[in-house]
Amino acid sequence: MKTVVIFGGSGFVGQNIIYRVAKKGYKIIVPFQRPINEAKLRLFGNLGQIIPIKFRNLEENLIQNVIRNSDALINLKTIWYEKKLFTYKNSILNFNFQLVDLINSIDKNKNFIFFSGLGVKKDSSSIRSQYIEKVEKYISQNLINSSIIRPSVIIGGGDKFLGKLLLIFKFSFVIPLFEGGNTKLQPVYVGDIAKAIENIVVNQIKGNHKYELVGPETFTYKSLYQYIANCLNVRRVFVTIPFNLAKIAVFFIEKTPLNFITLDQLMLFKEDNLIENIDKNFKDLGIQPRDTKEVIKKTIKK
Repeated sequence: MKTVVIFGGSGFVGQNIIYRVAKKGYKIIVPFQRPINEAKLRLFGNLGQIIPIKFRNLEENLIQNVIRNSDALINLKTIWYEKKLFTYKNSILNFNFQLVDLINSIDKNKNFIFFSGLGVKKDSSSIRSQYIEKVEKYISQNLINSSIIRPSVIIGGGDKFLGKLLLIFKFSFVIPLFEGGNTKLQPVYVGDIAKAIENIVVNQIKGNHKYELVGPETFTYKSLYQYIANCLNVRRVFVTIPFNLAKIAVFFIEKTPLNFITLDQLMLFKEDNLIENIDKNFKDLGIQPRDTKEVIKKTIKK
């Protein structure tokens, strides 16, 4: 039985990938550092097919043996806000540099799939994005078989993006729009993302590639919010909030248990989240992405 190792596999995207890849007969090992619902993960496959393992760092013999005996590795592991030792530099930059070096020391031909993000660049307003860009560059320079996945905002049942928005729409008559909500985005269905990863793993795609994965519909945040309101059959008032004022508000929100947005995430609202056609996309993987509006409508109904 072929084996796939998925770092960060316990999250929303990871669970969808595990479900699809497990159906293809792969054994899936999910290394984790923080507590996860191990029992839930095991349900995505047959008895003994999904194996969560706890690890502290990549220097452990256990994790190195797991990588050595794997056919492909996927890294979804990331953080969205910094906390004590869990900084962007440690959790994103250093971890991935070490993982790439470990792959090279074990087997230079091994396939590695890294989850980045659409629009990642070194001069991004987001510090997190700047570190991810450095990881992308390091992967391209040091591995011979890699797939860098650059998805837009990922949506579907259980996603945090729509989940947080729906809570705001439910409890607030006033919906904030940063700088008028004119920034653009192309949300993508999580099932299409999982299918893309399945194709890369099963077909054992070689070489170094970047895949920009987006849905077929382009929204502004304002048009997206209006569509959500229409699906909910509610009326909401959209209020423009200048970025400088929003930064002050988020500064204080970060210090509360609410934690529904960070200053670094706020910076992403300043930049369009659109496909740049830098390399490959869904078409290269034989996938026609799902209609975004239908996905949103069905997610809201659930």
